[in-house]
Amino acid sequence: MKVKHNEEFLKMKTELEEARKVNAEFCQAAEPILDNLHAATAGTNTSSFETVVELLQSAPSRLKKIILESASVACGQTLAVIKSLYPKLDLKPITLGYAEGTDSDKALELLDEVDGMAQAMAKDALYPDEEDNDSE
Repeated sequence: MKVKHNEEFLKMKTELEEARKVNAEFCQAAEPILDNLHAATAGTNTSSFETVVELLQSAPSRLKKIILESASVACGQTLAVIKSLYPKLDLKPITLGYAEGTDSDKALELLDEVDGMAQAMAKDALYPDEEDNDSE
């Protein structure tokens, strides 16, 4: 009976060691992601499995906030450039959406037309210090 318990104990010990190894690998893989999402606490984001789980659970809302902030910066800079080129232009109607009568096909056509400029403006707004923004 003692031999059977010893075997079970050794099996459980092996499984525990494997679980610890997988946990360490998981935390190591999550670290760069968490450090980017939570820069203020970088370096301590994987201090425990519980911390990793908590931070990963908050990732969707954190990503949403980052995306909103980034889009706001890019849109703000674009609107500022437009205003600098056309100082008398009233930008308020832009918040109402497309001009009346613009259907979804026309909206897609307009989006395709300005896509290259939009990407250039977004890169310039989000990465102003990078000379070559195409190296991503």
